[in-house]
Amino acid sequence: MLAWHEFDTVRVRVKQRMADMFKFGGPDCKVCRLVRVYLMVAVPILMMMWLQPEVRFPVGIDARAWLGYGIGIALVVMIAWRVYFDYYRKRR
Repeated sequence: MLAWHEFDTVRVRVKQRMADMFKFGGPDCKVCRLVRVYLMVAVPILMMMWLQPEVRFPVGIDARAWLGYGIGIALVVMIAWRVYFDYYRKRR
């Protein structure tokens, strides 16, 4: 059985771990970065859906195709960026 001073020490350690686990803030917080990226993407999309702008493209330009190509190129660039920073740059 734990003595009182040992119990108090364990309680303080657990409390410190819980505080570290639920600490938010700072530039390296993964949850904060995820929320920021989500807001940067979701808010403009929701605004466009709510405002329903009447955008007309010139005849012969398929806006859906250009949007699809843009998303595909962005995906390839993002994957290449992550591979560079996560694998190539770490091995230097």
